[in-house]
Amino acid sequence: MRHFIEPLLACHDGSRVEVVCYAQGPTGDALTRTLIAYGHRWNWVHGLDDQALAAQIERDGIDILVDCAGHTQGTRIGAMQGKPAPLMMSWLGYLCTTGLPAMDYRLTDEWVDPPAEGPVPDTETLLRIAGGMLAWHPHESAPDPGALPCLAAGRITFGSLNNIHKLNPLIVSHWAQLLHALPQARLLLQSKLLADAGAVGRVRGLFEAFGVAPSRLELRPASREFLHSYREIDIALDTQPYGGGATTCDALWMGVPVVTLSGDRPAGRLSSSLLHQVGCPQWVAATPAEYIHIAAGLAQQTGLLAQTRQNLRARMLASTLCNQAGFVRRLEAVYRAAWQRWLQSA
Repeated sequence: MRHFIEPLLACHDGSRVEVVCYAQGPTGDALTRTLIAYGHRWNWVHGLDDQALAAQIERDGIDILVDCAGHTQGTRIGAMQGKPAPLMMSWLGYLCTTGLPAMDYRLTDEWVDPPAEGPVPDTETLLRIAGGMLAWHPHESAPDPGALPCLAAGRITFGSLNNIHKLNPLIVSHWAQLLHALPQARLLLQSKLLADAGAVGRVRGLFEAFGVAPSRLELRPASREFLHSYREIDIALDTQPYGGGATTCDALWMGVPVVTLSGDRPAGRLSSSLLHQVGCPQWVAATPAEYIHIAAGLAQQTGLLAQTRQNLRARMLASTLCNQAGFVRRLEAVYRAAWQRWLQSA
């Protein structure tokens, strides 16, 4: 999430916005020090209980409190029940309603939460940020995308570096259909849990249930050098019903197209937003059949894949997704409008 947080810390207009950060992690690392170096107020709150954290937020005089965790591990949502700030917003780390009456807004965009979807059962009011709900800070150092892997391997390699917890029989059935349609293709999966033999066995069993032989799969544990794995992947496959975010950006940065199925919930539509921002909506499917069709079609177009591999990074850099300052200006406008509405109603 650091790649989505950093644009805010780097680009907020200090003459109009004061930023106060509350860090839940018990320790920091080199990346933490990079974020701290932007010079905003930084509070370590791991040791505070919910009541003490809420009291500190109130003492700090926060006008708009933005929660980036929701109900994920390590959440401090308990500290927000008493509404320690006049306005509270949910953003980034939890693409769903918090269910918390005190949470006023959820920051989103037209692709993650399409207006045509109609009313949503959120306790929050949706605030759609024009042009996309996120900006992405690129990797400072990353390997060159390299040549298209299938040209040397003689076969297409699909891949996913999403958390293996996102695997389920439904998405595996889609991937199995794709592998059956392309008998020479293989699938590379990489995730932290694949260091465990039991997890590897479970994944192999899922695919075997849909007729995919173990020889079609390459399963490997996570690595600090994970970006290098994309040099072996021709086409990345997004998961459902919980799709990728940072993983999608990583693949695109390495010149690898990402095929996604725009799902029935916000957590399944973030990749759609990212692909629209970089100008690649043709990789977004509306149905499972279209998802398989797009992926299989790309596999037949090695010339297009090779061209994409060489120009996708530059396309990202020129897109709204990597226009960090532009995104932060739009976000500040959303903050300001919400604050003005609060002042008028207070």
